[in-house]
Amino acid sequence: MKKAKGKNTLTQVKAKSISCVQQPSPSGRGVGVRAVSLYLLVIGICLVVAQGCGQTTSVPSATVYATATLKHLGFDFNSGVATTETDKSDGGTANWNPDTGQWSTVEGTTYPRDNIYIWWAPAWSPTYTLTQHHVGAVPLSSVTSIPTTWESTGSGIWPLLPGHSYVVKCAPSGYAKFYVTETRTLDAAGKPGSWEADVQYYFTIGSSFDK
Repeated sequence: MKKAKGKNTLTQVKAKSISCVQQPSPSGRGVGVRAVSLYLLVIGICLVVAQGCGQTTSVPSATVYATATLKHLGFDFNSGVATTETDKSDGGTANWNPDTGQWSTVEGTTYPRDNIYIWWAPAWSPTYTLTQHHVGAVPLSSVTSIPTTWESTGSGIWPLLPGHSYVVKCAPSGYAKFYVTETRTLDAAGKPGSWEADVQYYFTIGSSFDK
């Protein structure tokens, strides 16, 4: 009887050992669940961050305009070339107010001639008036409409000022807007006579500027 009892005891011990190996404790199961949850949370955060980092914002590019150097001999805005042909040239630069041959006084400021300031002189207008509109110190892209008023005769014609935009009438039709980036009244040797204006410009034959 004692022997049989010992066998049963051994069997019970083995059964308990197997039971302990196959069934994890409640505390172990909780740790495992928490570990899996934390892992999934980390994966989710990584995906959200990765998705956010992959998004791009479209930044509008600045409008690119044609460039030119306006000189005394003339320029055709439509073709974008310098020309001395009177039937093609829209105008050129001058060392004086093209209407009076002297200076300009605009809004209380006097702009002297003689290699200090230069003006735009239309080639096709015998009076040099009602062909230019000074828009002001604004970017060229902000100029979208054709003016309804133009600078008149006398000393009220604006000179070409760096950082300012203008609209001019062209020949035989159309309009050009331009932005002055630099003016030069002296040549490379420092002598007067270089009446040049570097500009960005856009030409249209329509009733407005589309860019």
